[in-house]
Amino acid sequence: MNSQYYLPDDVHVCACGTIYIILDAVNDRYLCLTSDQSYLFAQLAAADGHVPTFSKAGQLANRLADQGILTPRHAAGHPIAHRTFPAAAYSITDRHPVSRPLPHWKHTPHLMLAIAICLALRKAGRRHIARCVHAARTWKAGIPGNSDTSRDQVLALTESFHALTPYFFTTQDACFFRSLVLLRFLSSFNISAEWVFGVRLAPFDAHCWVSHRGILLNETCDKAAEYQPIMVV
Repeated sequence: MNSQYYLPDDVHVCACGTIYIILDAVNDRYLCLTSDQSYLFAQLAAADGHVPTFSKAGQLANRLADQGILTPRHAAGHPIAHRTFPAAAYSITDRHPVSRPLPHWKHTPHLMLAIAICLALRKAGRRHIARCVHAARTWKAGIPGNSDTSRDQVLALTESFHALTPYFFTTQDACFFRSLVLLRFLSSFNISAEWVFGVRLAPFDAHCWVSHRGILLNETCDKAAEYQPIMVV
C-alpha cells in the first residue's frame, strides 16, 4: 500500500549536500533533518511524494505530516521536488565598488511609507515569516502586468534606497527587515523583485536578499553563493 505526500504551501525544503533543511514559514522555524532522516526524505523526494506506507520513508513522512511539514492532501500543497536556482552573476555592489551614490531625497516619502508598513508587519505578533511573505506576494500581485522598468531604472532606485537607509536604519536591522522594506519600496514604483531565502550548514545560518532578473540588489555574489536557496517569493 502506497501513500503520497505533498509540501504545504508555506513549507519549503532544500538539500545542503546530503542534508535536508525545511522552512516552516507558518510557525517561524527552520528544521534540519538528521543524516538518516535526510536519506529517507531523499527517497520521498525522488518518488514525487509516493512512498510505501509502512516503509521507513513512509513512517518518516507520517511523522512529518503530524507536525504539519507534509500533507496527504494534494489540494493543500505542492509536489515534493528539488528546485534549482541559477547563481547570480552580478550584484549592484559591483557598480560602485569604491564610492556610494548620493541620496535622492525625493524618494524619501516612498521609503518612509515602506518602513512604516513593514514595521507594522513586524509588530503584528506570531507567524512573522508567513505574514510578511503573504504581504510581499500581495504587493507583487498589485503591480500592473504591463509594467516595464528598465534595468538602469531599477538599479538607480535601489542605489537611492541604499543611500537613504543610513538615515532611517541602524546597522542592527537584520537582512529580513531590510529586504522586506526594499521589496515594498520597489513595488511602489511598480517594480517586481524576488525575495530569496537561503540556508547553509556548519554552522547553520539563514539569510535572505532581494534580486531582480538575476541581479542581486542588497547582497554580494560571494555572500549569496554561501547559501542554498530554499524559498523565492
